[in-house]
Amino acid sequence: MAEAIKIKALIDALAVEKGVLTAVAKRADVSRTALSLILHGRYKASPAKILKKINEAYSNIERGMVNCPALKDEINVKVCRKFTNAIKAGENLTGTNFLVVKDVCPYCRNF
Repeated sequence: MAEAIKIKALIDALAVEKGVLTAVAKRADVSRTALSLILHGRYKASPAKILKKINEAYSNIERGMVNCPALKDEINVKVCRKFTNAIKAGENLTGTNFLVVKDVCPYCRNF
């Protein structure tokens, strides 16, 4: 199962914080249980579809970009983090983009 090995490698590469499996599952819109079964070699079906979803969910990040659901466009991941961190800290940034994203970021799957 080459797909299972690729999924494990992707999750290992992303495992910089606790709860990464849940975060990956949420971002890729796949079941956390399915990911766990794949990682433990107990997934009965082919994991090809799950691998495809994970690759699609993270392909933009490799280029330093994320899809912003509020702006309906790709933005630089650093800009996304800036918005997200400001919102978490209760800061008010200026600019039209911040006004658009401030209500969406807390619910966004990017971070």
